[in-house]
Amino acid sequence: MNVPAGDQLTGLKRAVDELSVLNNIAAAVNITMSEDDLSRIIVSHCARHLGAEQGAIFMLPDEVTDPQDFRTYVRASDSSKTGLPIHLDQQLTGWMIKNKTTLICNAPSQDKRFTGQDFEKQGISSVMAVPLLERGILIGMMAMFNKRESDGFQSEDGRFLAIVGAQAAAILEKARLFRREAQFVRELQDRRMQSLAQLVAGVAHEINNPVGAIASSTELLGRAIDKLKQSIRDKYGEASLESEELKKSLKVLEDAARVADSGCMRVSDIVRRLKSFAQLDQAELQTVDLHQLLKDCLAMLEPRLEKHITVKQQLADLPQIECNPAALNQVFFHVLLNAIEAIGDKGTIDLTTATEGSSVSIEIRDSGAGIADSALPRVFDPGFTTKGVGVGVGLGLPICFQIVQAHQGTITIDSPAEGGTRVSITLPTRQQNPNV
Repeated sequence: MNVPAGDQLTGLKRAVDELSVLNNIAAAVNITMSEDDLSRIIVSHCARHLGAEQGAIFMLPDEVTDPQDFRTYVRASDSSKTGLPIHLDQQLTGWMIKNKTTLICNAPSQDKRFTGQDFEKQGISSVMAVPLLERGILIGMMAMFNKRESDGFQSEDGRFLAIVGAQAAAILEKARLFRREAQFVRELQDRRMQSLAQLVAGVAHEINNPVGAIASSTELLGRAIDKLKQSIRDKYGEASLESEELKKSLKVLEDAARVADSGCMRVSDIVRRLKSFAQLDQAELQTVDLHQLLKDCLAMLEPRLEKHITVKQQLADLPQIECNPAALNQVFFHVLLNAIEAIGDKGTIDLTTATEGSSVSIEIRDSGAGIADSALPRVFDPGFTTKGVGVGVGLGLPICFQIVQAHQGTITIDSPAEGGTRVSITLPTRQQNPNV
């Protein structure tokens, strides 16, 4: 059995460590799509692996007006030194824009490419930087500062950081795209809510006026029937009301008045629920009963439920929560609508709520076809849909994701082994630094 020599063991250990870092960075994509979080994870792993006191990722803005307009997106430091750089010296950014290649500089104060004094003032004893290139276009730069080992950064360090830089560029560009699409989806959702509010306001106004007139006429009809009865008693006596023909005529009038009154109440209730669903003329952040929001959504979807879908409810005793009710209505409405469409002909929807510490949870589960495992990681991607071409536009769930995230909550979707789809939503009862 051949035992690897010392240099081989060192090389193998380095390769294993590098693979571990790359694997951890790749796994981060499945945890978050936040540019800030991704940058922090990438920098932290690299700085720790390379033995650097500090690392940073600097990104060019999405729309470059000044080619040297780098901005510090994130920095991570394992050092207590206060002199380490918060932002890059312009010499370094300019060099990277011009050369777009790996830079290793272990004595910047003596390097003729730079004015060493600027680096010394910022406490930089060694620096290594790699470009972040996406399809050949510079989108940013990753840099490591002050190697703890006395011999500074080496070519092997540069090779590793260049590999990570290529991966990081693709990850961060995807995160940028996600942010832009998510912003578009959020703006679209806001416009849809404004349009809905305007529509509901118009419908409510147009319906309330005639319904009010019908209700008033129905009340007058009831009073007229009572006066007619009293007039008959006064003129012909109580016995006259026992005439079968008269009783039938009066009953027809009374039934008509009752049906009209019941219809008015039904229409008024629908308008009230519609206004409640759209949350017209209400402040964005309110303290509300979450169950009432769910009931309003179910009422709006009642024609779609009809008799072929059974809704089973297991509702806990929930505290009221701070939220934007109109926005959450959109989440519940869309998730419930998806469940109805997934069921098709006949099935059940299980609606469960619970309290979890300072949060509440809502689970909506349907007995439909479920979602393929391969599609589950993409359900919140803008534009992705399982409904087929011409049926869905793939904006509903990304909107839901953004709304729940803005409420500092979480939303997950899975297809249990026993079938169907389960949507789990967790929301805090109180908003910290609300952005809803």
